[in-house]
Amino acid sequence: MNLITSLRTAVRRIFTAQNDDPQEDGWAPPRLLVTEEVCRETQRGLRSHSPPHEDHEGVVYWAGKSLPDESTKAALTVVVPEATTTTGSYDVSPVANAAVIDAVHDHNLELVATVHSHPGERTSHSELDSEAAQLPHEGYFSIVVPNYAAGGVRPYTNCGVHVYHDGDFVELDASVIDERVETLPSAPSYIDTRDQ
Repeated sequence: MNLITSLRTAVRRIFTAQNDDPQEDGWAPPRLLVTEEVCRETQRGLRSHSPPHEDHEGVVYWAGKSLPDESTKAALTVVVPEATTTTGSYDVSPVANAAVIDAVHDHNLELVATVHSHPGERTSHSELDSEAAQLPHEGYFSIVVPNYAAGGVRPYTNCGVHVYHDGDFVELDASVIDERVETLPSAPSYIDTRDQ
């Protein structure tokens, strides 16, 4: 992270009047609905960034749809970007992010979350994680999966679930995650009842 980015972040935090707990101000994060298939493919996508016999951080994006009032977002597909990864970091270039945006728009979807893995149990957002999240906007999710995603993304309370609100990412506590993040069964894409 460069000096300009660090200064912008510091100024934003100083001049953005925020309560330590935005939920005390009546703010509620959007609901996030995630299909079972997206959960499975997320683990595969995150692990795909690791070379053989070595664990690296991984990154994927969830694309889907939001209700018009932004109260609920549905993660319907996993987008795996080209990324440079190490045991403790990932970087998605502007060119790779442009390819992600093109792919998402080609399917008439929107980005609803950045999901990346960390080594070990730590799932808090670093300043670098906040800066690396793809196009953060009000209600955008950033999810940190522990242990290089070896155990998958569920239960979500094992992950760091962060939501962009009022100019910064807010980490949700376990009770809010249980209330606001839900797995939906993956429906078949084609059902033919004529053969029954």
